[in-house]
This record gives sequence, C-alpha cells and structure tokens, in this order.
Amino acid sequence: MSEEKNVAALRALITKAKEDQALDPSEIHSLKQSILIDRKVSPAEASLLFELAEQAKDWEDTDAFEECFVQALTSYLLNTTEDPGHLDIESWIWLQDRIAADHQYSRLEQALLKNLVLEAQSLPPNFHEWLSNLEVHLRDFDGDLDALEYKSRTSFFTELKSLLKRFTH
Repeated sequence: MSEEKNVAALRALITKAKEDQALDPSEIHSLKQSILIDRKVSPAEASLLFELAEQAKDWEDTDAFEECFVQALTSYLLNTTEDPGHLDIESWIWLQDRIAADHQYSRLEQALLKNLVLEAQSLPPNFHEWLSNLEVHLRDFDGDLDALEYKSRTSFFTELKSLLKRFTH
C-alpha cells in the first residue's frame, strides 16, 4: 500500500476510533499490515500514530494497539538515518515533542521508550537523564508536565531545533 493510502487509512481509523472509542482486532491487524509490511514508517504515519494513541488512552483494552504503536514507532525512530539502530538527535527531539504535546506520559509512550532502550544500538546523550526526569515527574506530579517548567523546556527544544537546522544546509 502506498504512503498516501496508508495516511488516508490512518485518518479514517482516527475518525472511527473517536466515534467508537475503540478499534476492533481486525482494524488493528489492518493497521499493522499497512504500516509494518515494509518496516518503513513515514513521518506522516508516525505523527498519525501519535494522534491515534491520543484516542487510545481512553480505551479499556490497548494491548493490541500498543504492540502496533511500539513496533511502528521504534522502526520509524531507529531507521530514519543512514545508521540504522541509532536514535539520532533530530528523531529524539521529534519524540520528546510528541510525548510532551499532550502534557501526559501515557502507558503507550512508556512502552515505546522502554522498547527504544531495548532495541537501539545507541541513544542520544541526554536520553537517560530525560527519561529519569520524566519518571520522577510521573511519580511526583501524576503526569502533568506543566508542573515541570514546561515553558522553559519547550524554549530549550526550540533553540536546539534551530541549531540543528544550521547543519542541514
């Protein structure tokens, strides 16, 4: 299936998930088949998976979706560079932005981070520190990133993104 069809199918699943407050096993199977068939997840597909995960946090049973979410995003994050298996800085910043976007640290995001630690050959220097801070935050503030000086963290990431652009020209 082409990337455009995958993106359209993901958008349809997001709409259906909003209406039904769930995805049935056949829909999750189709999702896996369309995204993971070639092990190449596009940036649009990865972003839409996070959007679908936003819906999934209210579902009673997320196990089947969790497996798909974790596999697809691990593939995306560890295969976007010329050096597969390594989480590069740009992908790491993208992931941090997605995790911080809803001010929550969901079970799906925790599973993804754990899988990255298990699967990656190398991680950015601040990965472990950031994860540790997020773990403490989750324990102390029950998942509300606003309590962690979110504005300061966001401006830091904005600055870092700006610096990274300098190296792409």
